[in-house]
Amino acid sequence: MKLEKKWIIHLRLPEKNEDFYFNQERITIGKGMDRDLRICDDYMICRNHAEIVFCNGVWCVTGLNKYIPVYLNQKVLQRESECGIPLSPGDIIQLSCKRSIVFVEARTLEDQDCIDSPEEKRSLFTKIRCLFGRKA
Repeated sequence: MKLEKKWIIHLRLPEKNEDFYFNQERITIGKGMDRDLRICDDYMICRNHAEIVFCNGVWCVTGLNKYIPVYLNQKVLQRESECGIPLSPGDIIQLSCKRSIVFVEARTLEDQDCIDSPEEKRSLFTKIRCLFGRKA
């Protein structure tokens, strides 16, 4: 599904205390060089491990490896639809026993237009600078 609005997706790797920001409709996760969010320091994470996609108006997560399960809030992901499992702010995606991702939020850029204070504008500038998976 093509995005009608511009989105900022905020993901956090709590074990490393790192935040990542994306503005695309599909975020791929794994060890592969072509992954959007690359996690190389865990032998349990494969090249194409999981993905977060915008589908039918909601953000969803899907595990891509049938041998290594991905958990959402401590429950194994079972494919309920072609898109995966819908995400809510604060959901924890467990990739392995050592690595997890927190789905912090998904906001449209229009939501960001109403920011007034200099601190919030500086924070937004930092987010926009980091949109393509670069560390904040």
